[in-house]
Amino acid sequence: MRFMLLSKNKFIGIISLLLIAILLPENTFAKDKIQKKELRILSYNIQFLPNFLRHIQHFPRKRAPFIGKAVLGDSVDVVVFQEMFDAPARKALIKELEGTFPYIVGPRKNKPKGWKRGTGVMIMSKYPITPLEKIKFSKCKGIDCLANKGVVAVQLNFDGQPIQIYGTHLQAEASEELLRLQHHEFGQLLKKYEKKNIPQISLGDFNTTKADTALYHNLLTELQSEDGNLTGEIQNTFDSNVNDMQKPTGERGVIDYILYKGNGIKLKSAKRQVRAYQHKWGKKNKDLSDHYALLADFKF
Repeated sequence: MRFMLLSKNKFIGIISLLLIAILLPENTFAKDKIQKKELRILSYNIQFLPNFLRHIQHFPRKRAPFIGKAVLGDSVDVVVFQEMFDAPARKALIKELEGTFPYIVGPRKNKPKGWKRGTGVMIMSKYPITPLEKIKFSKCKGIDCLANKGVVAVQLNFDGQPIQIYGTHLQAEASEELLRLQHHEFGQLLKKYEKKNIPQISLGDFNTTKADTALYHNLLTELQSEDGNLTGEIQNTFDSNVNDMQKPTGERGVIDYILYKGNGIKLKSAKRQVRAYQHKWGKKNKDLSDHYALLADFKF
């Protein structure tokens, strides 16, 4: 009887060890899943203007490799670029980033017909993305009419959770009437793809200054989305007083946004901060674009 009792104890011990071995990986996996519930997303207008505007000396092909390294340094999950017009600079940036961001939607290989350009919006992701739709705004003004400005919409598979991403670049130096129209057209696109428990994130250069409270609130109302305060010392996404790729006109403010519409999915926390990417690329230049990047951490 004593021998049988010891055997049972040993048997129980072995079973216990096996259970621990089985459960530990599950616990570890569960923690990994929790960690992946934080999405880090970046918006950046990088001023890769077409080569026929080279007289402004913005040199996108010099800046491209440094922009890629800066973005990689922030370990983002998704990045939405605006003004991706110069083909050689775009190719160099993609080469720098595609190993980390294999899923790409935007003007990757297409060539413009005549003077007409695409949206200039490119979405790059670590996670699988499926294109939803691309729209062109119905009206434009001036030099912006050389581009098909609008919205590029994709759906992200974020560890099984679908999230819609909308990248955009609105009209520069627009009248209030024109911006309100583009706000409305953007909002209609969000409504078209709105589904319960599928968040919608809208980001890019909205050319809508936060200081114009009426126009800013119109943007949030039309998109039925929420914004948040910026953390950190830098409180402007566009600042001609300090950015060495701009003429010092005194213009400054917030015109780039990362907006959130939950559709039933509430965020546990949201943090937005401006990132002033710099690397000396010219005798008088270290800023990597005339805009600063905007980074958001959304915890689900």
